[in-house]
Amino acid sequence: MRCMKISTALLTVPVCVLALACETDTATEESLVAPPGPSFKHEGAPALCAVSADVVQKVKGHRIVVTGTDGNDNIGCAGASLPVHISTGKGNDFILGSQFDDEIKSGKDCDFINALGGNDHVDLGPGDDSQAVCQAAGIGNGGARGGNGNDVVKGGPGDDELSGSAGSDLCEGGKGADVYLGGCTTCSDPDQDCTL
Repeated sequence: MRCMKISTALLTVPVCVLALACETDTATEESLVAPPGPSFKHEGAPALCAVSADVVQKVKGHRIVVTGTDGNDNIGCAGASLPVHISTGKGNDFILGSQFDDEIKSGKDCDFINALGGNDHVDLGPGDDSQAVCQAAGIGNGGARGGNGNDVVKGGPGDDELSGSAGSDLCEGGKGADVYLGGCTTCSDPDQDCTL
């Protein structure tokens, strides 16, 4: 019979291989030290986004997933402690990203997105999202803004307003009369609206 001691940081336990009892024989004992287990830090629940009624948000892995409604959504993630993945449906939506690398996609109607910090991917989706169109409709701001970081800012079908910020930003317009406000390092547009 072969006996050994397995030691952890908390206790030492005699273990015998292929035996029901362990004899203590110092001539045949071996000491094995088990490696410590993984270190987990629990620092409380992450800070979530401030959202309007019926908007759902859940923590999935190392990301906050926010799902908007087909109504007018207000989603503010400036204080979030994790990156966000935001998607909204129809309605006039106001969205602020987080300071991390976010993915934000809005739906139809007049939307405003400011990605804030991080390397973000922003997609306005279909609809007229320019500030002029939104203000004329009495809605307020419209369009998509990349924040600090290297962002991809996309417009969809419709008249959109796109701008970058600090960092190397790619602005991609869609079909429609798009307006580029600056901050875009490179841009592309099927209607050739893009000027830097």
